[in-house]
Amino acid sequence: PESNRSQSIIECLQKEAHALKISTLYKTTIESIKKIDNHFLIFSSQGNILAKNILIASGSSKSGFRLAESFGHTITPLS
Repeated sequence: PESNRSQSIIECLQKEAHALKISTLYKTTIESIKKIDNHFLIFSSQGNILAKNILIASGSSKSGFRLAESFGHTITPLS
């Protein structure tokens, strides 16, 4: 972003999510996620959710990396 602030990225993602009518859950603990056919079953502190897509936004959290790897993604360290 031009401002070189992380808040600009957050605002950009929020604006685009709103435009696409994407639901965002705050203050929600994700207990686990299971891939079922072409969907994800998300077990959360607010109940179970069925989703076509998920976005893992965990910063540098190792648990976020492990979750991405569990779905076949690879993590490439920055040099």
